[in-house]
Amino acid sequence: MSDLRIGLIAEGETDFIIIQAALKSVLGRRFIIQLLQPESIGNLGGFSETGGGWGGVYRKCREFVSMEFEISKNPSLSGFNLILIHIDADVAGESYPNAGIEDQPNQDLPCEKPCPPAEDTVQALRSVVMGWLNLVPVAIPKHWALCIPSKSIETWLIVALYGQNEPLFMQNIECNKRLEEWLTQRPVHERLVRMKDGKAKKIKSRYLKAVPVVTERWSEVEQRCTQAVRFRIEVLKAVNTTL
Repeated sequence: MSDLRIGLIAEGETDFIIIQAALKSVLGRRFIIQLLQPESIGNLGGFSETGGGWGGVYRKCREFVSMEFEISKNPSLSGFNLILIHIDADVAGESYPNAGIEDQPNQDLPCEKPCPPAEDTVQALRSVVMGWLNLVPVAIPKHWALCIPSKSIETWLIVALYGQNEPLFMQNIECNKRLEEWLTQRPVHERLVRMKDGKAKKIKSRYLKAVPVVTERWSEVEQRCTQAVRFRIEVLKAVNTTL
């Protein structure tokens, strides 16, 4: 059985790390994953002209749309069994100028809904991302899937790492917008996010160390996170259509 090939469009490199950890549990087989966005350049760090964050995801989607090929028939993506697009649900509370975007096609942000339930905001944001790809009302290509954790992918990480010891904090965790702040307040030896110049900075090496835990405890993540369940269902559906 050949390895699955997965192309990932994500907000950042730490998102890539957690998604890869989740996929190890969801797929239960060997795969090769390539980070298509953000695209690193050179050896000194930094990203290509699309940039990072959710604005980078937007620009990458519009880049696909600007090509002469239909998205589902883009030759640059033909080698992948699965294309994943990640964006955190807290983007639903953003506006395009916040990401330096002036050419937005639909004026559809912000689109945040009351939470709980998490599903309402995620569904609204899914429609926004589909608009970025010019796929409204067309369905997403069969070998593509969306990954939209609520409110951020740190939800999945925190449930895996702390769910067994912090049961009260886990209640309605998919509606908690202050998870990065919570992580900065953990003991120094286990801190995954630290404050630098007044901004939260994720520690990539510690995200990498968390990979085995996320994979091992993925079933617990699904018990707490409705969008983790949806992620598994959509990934397996997309993969099965291409095999």
